[in-house]
Amino acid sequence: MKNTAIALLVTVVVLLIPGTTQAQTLTDTVTIEGQLTQLENSFQGPTALDPGARFVATILQDRTTPLSSSTASMKLYETAMLEMEVVFYDELGTPIGTPIVTSYSAATLPSLIRRDAEFTFDPAALDQASYAIEGTDINGRNMESWIDIDETTQALFTDTSAYPALVEGVVDASFSFYAMNGDQGRGISVTAAGTVESITIVFIDTDNDGVADYLDQCGNSVASETVMFDWLDSGVSNYVDEAGCTIMDVYAACEVEEEEQPSSPWGWFQPVYSGPSHCETQVVYQLQADGVIDYTEGRMLRNALSLSYSSNEPG
Repeated sequence: MKNTAIALLVTVVVLLIPGTTQAQTLTDTVTIEGQLTQLENSFQGPTALDPGARFVATILQDRTTPLSSSTASMKLYETAMLEMEVVFYDELGTPIGTPIVTSYSAATLPSLIRRDAEFTFDPAALDQASYAIEGTDINGRNMESWIDIDETTQALFTDTSAYPALVEGVVDASFSFYAMNGDQGRGISVTAAGTVESITIVFIDTDNDGVADYLDQCGNSVASETVMFDWLDSGVSNYVDEAGCTIMDVYAACEVEEEEQPSSPWGWFQPVYSGPSHCETQVVYQLQADGVIDYTEGRMLRNALSLSYSSNEPG
């Protein structure tokens, strides 16, 4: 991908247009896998585990949820959790049963008590990511579940400036899980522990441009392989930058800007002009200045843009 110059250029154009907003899809899926070292429940006691027992935890979270509270080393998002599920397997890959469900969805609980994600990242202590869903089912029984991931030998987060981003790939961390169905003291609980070995995050990418929606500044990119002016193919690659914006997004922003221009002072009489707008003509120069395209590509874009206004689509 090219650098963020395209996104900056789109932003400059879009900010000039009243009422324009950037839409984002809200969710991503975190999958945490590793070795299962402990599993027990309050009804049957400990489960005998073989050395190859494993767990797979899946979390569906909304990383665009507003921050509820924070300190220099902690962030709490009280409405971040949408779903969580933990499945246990023996060394043959056969699921290990539990007396209660270990899958929870905030959407299916009639009464929600909490669905939060809390992250701690004090440089002087160990990182921790905690996820919880709690509420009551249709029969009024309490349903509670939480997952904790704790740092052991490596930091858990790659970035904490916004919604904290977990590390991906091979990971060394500790895992703990708790679920309870029913009131405290009378319900059945399940607890588990293990060692995290990998974390995979699947981000929603609505426009399939390779940039997750939560980072995408052009949420509905014009994503053809080459830059097209109506029917005319310029032959120039429609570069996508790391912010999810393409060259065609810049030209599209110019079109919106032109539509938003105030009415002509000529009134009913409109001077006849058929050609690129000032905004469109400036795109090439800015892209060249930012190093997105070279001189040859700039010339190809200028020629194609001009030709698209001066000729008709071949029949």
